Amino acid sequence: MSKSYVILGAGIAGISAAEAIRSKDPDGTITVLSKDPHYPYYRPQLTKSLNKADLSADQILVHPENWYSERRIDLKSNTDIRAISPSAHNVTLGDGTEVHYDKCIYALGSTCFVPPIPGHDLKHVKTIRTIEDVKAIQDIMQDHETAVLIGGGVLGLEAAWGLLQCHKRVTVLEAAPRLMPRQLDEEASALVSRLSEAKGLELHTGVKITEIKETDTGMTVMTETGSYDADLVLVSAGVRANVQLAKDAGVTVERAIVINAKAETNIEDLYACGDCAQYQGINYALWSQAIAEGTTAGINAAGGNEEYHGIDGALTFFGLGMTLFAAGDQGSDPNVHYDTIESGNSDQNTYRIGYVKEGALCGVILINDLAHMKELNNAVQQHASAESVQTLI
Repeated sequence: MSKSYVILGAGIAGISAAEAIRSKDPDGTITVLSKDPHYPYYRPQLTKSLNKADLSADQILVHPENWYSERRIDLKSNTDIRAISPSAHNVTLGDGTEVHYDKCIYALGSTCFVPPIPGHDLKHVKTIRTIEDVKAIQDIMQDHETAVLIGGGVLGLEAAWGLLQCHKRVTVLEAAPRLMPRQLDEEASALVSRLSEAKGLELHTGVKITEIKETDTGMTVMTETGSYDADLVLVSAGVRANVQLAKDAGVTVERAIVINAKAETNIEDLYACGDCAQYQGINYALWSQAIAEGTTAGINAAGGNEEYHGIDGALTFFGLGMTLFAAGDQGSDPNVHYDTIESGNSDQNTYRIGYVKEGALCGVILINDLAHMKELNNAVQQHASAESVQTLI
């Protein structure tokens, strides 16, 4: 008899799992349960699209609608999932319907984290997770001029760039003492800040926000050192894994669902992947990670023997008049001696540096000169010798 596969969530992890199952099992039934009203689309495009007034889900679909019917993948949209019963191999929906599975893949993704700042629930305090979020932000800013972004990571800067391109006044408030301290060294952070400010972005680091207050004309973001008026407050402070249904079903959860190299949880016949899963304690919540884990989960659910070994977690950014790539360890351990290989041109605002630990390349940062980016990324992952990459940097 053919197997029944139920996938919870239609993000890129869930869709990658469905595709992998079908490649391995041509006969099984595949049901994808999604609360989203749209066919799956490229979420990474959302923060890049605030300046696109006509943006629609159809423009950024992962696959055309007929892709699902051609592969006999039953995508059920607008579906609420109430519970998972591993002992009965059932998923209970919001209307009480029970869906049986032989193998279940949990891919319910994550939710934007909003710090519990007083005033965080005001009407014009927004996050970006869905295309409806983008539309709501565009509606607010259509007749307003001033936005404050909380968070200066890649997604925050992408959103800031989109608003600047719409000729809005944009301020970024970052809690860390400099931009992206986990991915960039001090010189790279300073250059990214300078280039951002040159494009009109007002940037403040080391900021502690105390309150968001509603005023007669909009809002004011209060900090320990000053205040910033805003028509829109956009929060970009990371994500939190959607794990409650898994917890309720007895799945082992830390910050996210714990999986092994085969994307298996501690519950038989239940796999997990994407933003809601962690492997060896790591959950980057990246698109590439979701694809790799989803593919692994799908192949193994269908009887394969695939192993996931992690991804590199590299950072890329294109916007604010710059290109940026960073991968690996950029001298982050104060107890370790690092050597560096450097080039670049301050007059042209370029920066290229490789970090070397025990004779091997362990990290790289490239700003406004991405030559040999792929080769250097591979060299970081392979711990290539410093001598072998001298000419690449």
